[in-house]
Amino acid sequence: MVDAPFPPDLKNRRGQLLRWLANTLGLLSGKGEDVVVDVLDGLFYYNVKKGYPPSLEELITYVNRKRRERGESVVAAEAVRYHIRKMETLGVIERTSRRSGKIVFKHWKYGTGTPKDFVMALRSDVQDILRRVEEAVDALVSLYEI
Repeated sequence: MVDAPFPPDLKNRRGQLLRWLANTLGLLSGKGEDVVVDVLDGLFYYNVKKGYPPSLEELITYVNRKRRERGESVVAAEAVRYHIRKMETLGVIERTSRRSGKIVFKHWKYGTGTPKDFVMALRSDVQDILRRVEEAVDALVSLYEI
């Protein structure tokens, strides 16, 4: 995760909010940044506005429709899959099954979770990471003190 200040003027700008969130979650890497923002947009569109989690195929269709609307070229399905796998690895999303499963935000499953549950899960993950970093630093300090 990246500690990026949250500018209050972003609250009403969906695209910039999505980009800020992607950056903060560590999803922006310089390659395919617009695609990952489109994937996040699609996840929020389906999980929040439509009220159900999308399949991978629905998400790919959504991303490419948005890109065509902006006059940009469509992306290969593999590019969307790449970002989904990255989000899974980082613990941002979960899938109900590998191939045809629906894609949901971690701990924010349709009908059973809330955005606050999702944020609490992220907080828990960050705390676990910080504990491991602390252990590593303590171990390094003890190795240097010998």
